[in-house]
Amino acid sequence: MRYFRIFDDYELEASFTRETVEGRYRVDVSENAAWPHFMTGGALLVSGAFLRALESAGVTPCEAEPVSLVDARTGHARDGYFELKVLASRQAADLRGSTFDVLMEGSDDGTIPPTLAFTEVVLEAGRVGGSKMFRLAEDPTVLVIDETVRDALVAHRPAEGWGVILEELEAR
Repeated sequence: MRYFRIFDDYELEASFTRETVEGRYRVDVSENAAWPHFMTGGALLVSGAFLRALESAGVTPCEAEPVSLVDARTGHARDGYFELKVLASRQAADLRGSTFDVLMEGSDDGTIPPTLAFTEVVLEAGRVGGSKMFRLAEDPTVLVIDETVRDALVAHRPAEGWGVILEELEAR
């Protein structure tokens, strides 16, 4: 099985902030840019089309709550987006092969993993546990998908693209 780190395309000029009203985000997108289908930054926001592509690949467990995105330029709200909470977390990084900074030490008995900031991730494939999409327990900012999810994203790709970058990870 092949695995990929997924993150938003940093070349897209889009950012968001949570409003004080629950379930609303103010989004700043360049004037002529397409709205991304995948945005990170304190929360993971995805379009309905992106969510359907994940569902077609059998991604579980996740929670998806509908949200409204408010265009920072016009004030108009856009529906059809979701805050996606990826519930699967795997302690699957091969720390001998990965490159990282230690942000916080883990417990001495190993029950609490250290908190790390990876610059290069190598996975221990046997520790993925069949998850199609998960966060690394050692660095929850790292979101990983398997090749079945990547294939579903390719198959359902909209004309403007998803607004994501996929980085294939070495898995041992």
